Amino acid sequence: MKIQINYTLPRKVIAEDVLAARGIELLCEIEGILTINSESHVFFEVSEINLLELAVHLHRWRYEHSASRDFVYISIEHDEPILVFSHLNEEQWVIDSIWRKCEALQVERHELISAVEVFLVRLDADLEKQYKLKSWPDYDYEL
Repeated sequence: MKIQINYTLPRKVIAEDVLAARGIELLCEIEGILTINSESHVFFEVSEINLLELAVHLHRWRYEHSASRDFVYISIEHDEPILVFSHLNEEQWVIDSIWRKCEALQVERHELISAVEVFLVRLDADLEKQYKLKSWPDYDYEL
């Protein structure tokens, strides 16, 4: 099953001197809309989610842990897991959420990894274009 992780980043104008002074700390306050779509429907859609916080978690899961263990995203703003990727076996994973709009999704590992990678690359490019932020994955975000 093909999935997509999409987002809408707010078109917020930040003065260059403010961005230079606060950098990534300021961007941690910017919330956007996150949508996860399967081939036929919207699985998950939430506004006002901290996209950078989620991206840091996803980046660590994908690249530091090789997407080999379950992913559980608990935001600093919520106590329950907002998004969970759990593996059924080496190739089959389940995507679940407390805010899901339909049944949990069962996906192949390569589809999940591909969707995460596309999300991270697109967000990285948009953050650099809109806020001139580079190398955010290296930021030591408090988790």
